Amino acid sequence: MTAEMKNNILQRTAAMFFRYGIKSVTMDDIARELGMSKKTLYQFFENKNDLLAQIMDMEGERDIAITGDVLTRSENAIDELMGYARHGLAEFTKVMSCPTIVYDLQKYYRELWDKFETDMNKRIYEGTKHNIARGQKEGLYREGIDADIIAKLYVKKMMAIMDEDTFPTEHYNKIRLFTQFLVYHVHGIATPKGIALFDMKLKALIDK
Repeated sequence: MTAEMKNNILQRTAAMFFRYGIKSVTMDDIARELGMSKKTLYQFFENKNDLLAQIMDMEGERDIAITGDVLTRSENAIDELMGYARHGLAEFTKVMSCPTIVYDLQKYYRELWDKFETDMNKRIYEGTKHNIARGQKEGLYREGIDADIIAKLYVKKMMAIMDEDTFPTEHYNKIRLFTQFLVYHVHGIATPKGIALFDMKLKALIDK
């Protein structure tokens, strides 16, 4: 039972969940897809809930690695923010390819969802707070902005654009929602220099 084999199970099962949703996929389906017995599968995971929990932990670790790389490579606060935006847009596109995955998590695996959401919101808050402080030092964001307050508002608004009751997918394009949210955020806190740099980078992001 190698770490490589376990990681392969997590990766391939995650792909199944994103393709079919979580509720409809059974441990029998997973074993069949992976070409192994359920007995072998249960040597790695106690049950489907445990398997899902470890997939969500894996996704969280991947998110930390990606955002850490963005922070290391970014030239300034706007560049950093746009790096997070590219990652966010990729995640939005991935989730919207199977909208039932969020529904299944919220309805059938509420405890796992609440933990995932709490951890994600914490990362977004801390990253945004750091980004604002950095931008103020670089003259890209206005002085007098309270990084703590704005970061908490940012998290709440981020969750709002994913809310199907407020912005149902059949009426609102999630990518457009996200880009409009970014415009709203940056134009509210940036200096003229920061806005000019942001607008240029946003055009490049949308054109891609």
